[in-house]
Amino acid sequence: MFEFIVFGEDWGRHPSSTQHLFHHISQLYPVIWVNSVGMRSPSLSATDIKRVGEKVLDMCRFDSEQAEQEQHYFTQKLAPKVLPWHNKPWVNSLNTWLMHQQLLLQPASKEVKRVYWLSLPTAFSLIKPAKDDLVVYYCGDDFSALAGVDHEMVAEWEAKLVERADLVISASDVLNNKFPPAKSFLSTHGVNYDLFATPTVIDPRLAEIKSLGQPVVGFYGSISSWLDIELIQHCVEHKPDYQFVFVGKPCIDISSLEKFNNCHFIPAVAHHQLPGFSQHWDVSILPFALNEQILACNPLKLTEYLAAKTPVVTTRYPAAEAMADYLNIANSKEHFVQLLEQSVNTNEHNKLSLALWLQTQSWGNKAEQIIFQMMRKFSFAQV
Repeated sequence: MFEFIVFGEDWGRHPSSTQHLFHHISQLYPVIWVNSVGMRSPSLSATDIKRVGEKVLDMCRFDSEQAEQEQHYFTQKLAPKVLPWHNKPWVNSLNTWLMHQQLLLQPASKEVKRVYWLSLPTAFSLIKPAKDDLVVYYCGDDFSALAGVDHEMVAEWEAKLVERADLVISASDVLNNKFPPAKSFLSTHGVNYDLFATPTVIDPRLAEIKSLGQPVVGFYGSISSWLDIELIQHCVEHKPDYQFVFVGKPCIDISSLEKFNNCHFIPAVAHHQLPGFSQHWDVSILPFALNEQILACNPLKLTEYLAAKTPVVTTRYPAAEAMADYLNIANSKEHFVQLLEQSVNTNEHNKLSLALWLQTQSWGNKAEQIIFQMMRKFSFAQV
């Protein structure tokens, strides 16, 4: 029997892989979910001040209706009352005490194995696991290359976490190769196949764009520095008879794209609303810039796009190459445009083998595989 204390992202803020996994794991085992503790010290910028205000409000208020909707099967969900300066020893000592007061953990029993699951390396600064507790590090990103992160501070905590961890779970081969083989386990991202494959009605905003009678190329997700804006602009310029739709929050300057009449930006929508877009545009795109973060990533939207049964055109990176049989991988800007044309004019993406494979990649299956690995670790500890 396991009981989990999960240090992840803010529940419900973004549909992260950890959230997908614990939607299933929490149906089997007790789970305490702790919202994000951050990975850098806040500045005096307007964005940081706003975010700090949101976190303070999250700590101080409790909406029972929202909590019931978001907790799923959690025994507890916490907005941690801790300080964000994880690079200061006195803050770490205070935070560890504060976190202990908030968790109110009962003494572990022989029948229950306590598991600290950390998706953020800085969370290791808040805990003092007992000798018999399991520590799992779930690494879904290359934090050394992630934008908006204090890389030096995170690297220090990641090294300490890996040293203590009983199991390190990585979302890509590139990440997995960073860690000691004896304790590492590869678990690529899963997919909610039923959500994305079951036909659903088109979003009215996309329907309006499709009414123009032209091919529609789509992307959803954060519009951030990992996108190749020059590539996107090249496509928009060279295919004026295509409509390009981006669903998500712009985190970078998009003025170079907004000037084009065939380029449309729609605010971010809830995760369950995404199939109303991806099932109905003609081509899904992943126009990623080739940087350290993308080299190590395993995008959640990759399998979601495929489950929606739309052809996918992407730039080249390791996770895409591993699925090359099901994707259209471009080697240049010009090649990307060519693949868009081919994808609009063919239906070769509808492969039975792909559908069967995707159904084996469900988040439920991924959760079961991880639990099996943890049971192995628990057995070894008892030998």
